Amino acid sequence: MTDTEKRMIIAFFYYLESIIQVARIIGWPWSTVKSFLAQACERISIDNLPQFSRPPVLSCQQCETIIHAAESNH
Repeated sequence: MTDTEKRMIIAFFYYLESIIQVARIIGWPWSTVKSFLAQACERISIDNLPQFSRPPVLSCQQCETIIHAAESNH
């Protein structure tokens, strides 16, 4: 969902005060609109939470050592 779509949902909801009507206008399931509005109100922001990934297997120094060794030993 883009920031424009998020702002559009909030504007429609502010004006119409109905999740079902907003969902019909934008053509999305009402549960998606409801979930977004609940999260936006809870966080007081439309930004997504940061995504955490697995930590890197090798440190930067280890990666550089491997790359240097590979480059020197064609």
